[in-house]
Amino acid sequence: PISLSIQETSVFVKLSMFYIVQTFFIITISGSGFAIMNEFQQIFDTPRKIIDLVANALPPMSNFYIQLLIIEITGSLSLELLRVVPILLDYGRSLVGHNLTEKERSRSMGFLRSLADPAPFFHSYRVAHSVLNFMVIFIYSCLA
Repeated sequence: PISLSIQETSVFVKLSMFYIVQTFFIITISGSGFAIMNEFQQIFDTPRKIIDLVANALPPMSNFYIQLLIIEITGSLSLELLRVVPILLDYGRSLVGHNLTEKERSRSMGFLRSLADPAPFFHSYRVAHSVLNFMVIFIYSCLA
């Protein structure tokens, strides 16, 4: 039996690495056009050349990453603070189960939860996104 905190830690590490590799490096390499693709033979001959290629690919991708940060921060955090999804789920629950007893109202009905019964907060998902955001902020603040 694995505790929830160990499971959350494992998910956080794996998800953070996925976001860093997938969202940052793959998009940076693919967004640089064919500049890196044309130099694959040189990369295989001298692997240290990839550092120079990624360093040259970072500045043109700054607009994309700034847009990603703006959408990520304003979109997800605004929805989280305003609790739009829980309010909509509570409204849907009130339409489906309007003749519930007090005991039934205190429990969730499948995925429909009342506002008094909040969904679990998955720290690993939110913090992994924050790690990606901080990494992008730190990299582009050094370039500025």
